[in-house]
Amino acid sequence: MRLFVLFLTLLASVVFMPMPLMAQVSEWAPDNNLIQAARGGYIGTMRQELLRGANVNAFGRGGVPPLLAAAEGGQPRAIEFLLEEGALPDLYDKKNRTALSIAVRGGHTEIVGMLLGAGADANKYHSSGDSALRVAVRFGHIEIVRKLLDHDADVWDTDITGRTALDLARESRNSALIDLLERTSN
Repeated sequence: MRLFVLFLTLLASVVFMPMPLMAQVSEWAPDNNLIQAARGGYIGTMRQELLRGANVNAFGRGGVPPLLAAAEGGQPRAIEFLLEEGALPDLYDKKNRTALSIAVRGGHTEIVGMLLGAGADANKYHSSGDSALRVAVRFGHIEIVRKLLDHDADVWDTDITGRTALDLARESRNSALIDLLERTSN
């Protein structure tokens, strides 16, 4: 009987928990709001969330920091704002992606330029074990390839099969990329 009373007492303490404690379990958090605002490019909301205490390099519910969310959303103004607020350009998310790798894959030339200008490493590998240069070549993003080469992307770096960016360009028969990479590698 005492065990039953103890159980009911415990159950009642959980069920009738005061509201302030329940609010702490809520999904609301300034970091999560900042990440959502970054993905949508809402500068005003991002500014408000930072004033509320959000961390510009925080990982939200999905394990994605704001800069990567802005890159996913293709939001150059949000990228610029976050970099000005101290976002780290080479931060990895939980999937081992960087904002640069996301921007390269998405073909966001302006964002790639902003990230490289902020010090993002053109030779940093991402989740697939690939470099930004090889990803840009695979997707045929010639302007992004130019930007990466201007920021010392390693032309001779190989993937796990031993192929360079030039090898990939030749496989795709992309003459503009082949010419650019051949000129750079000589």
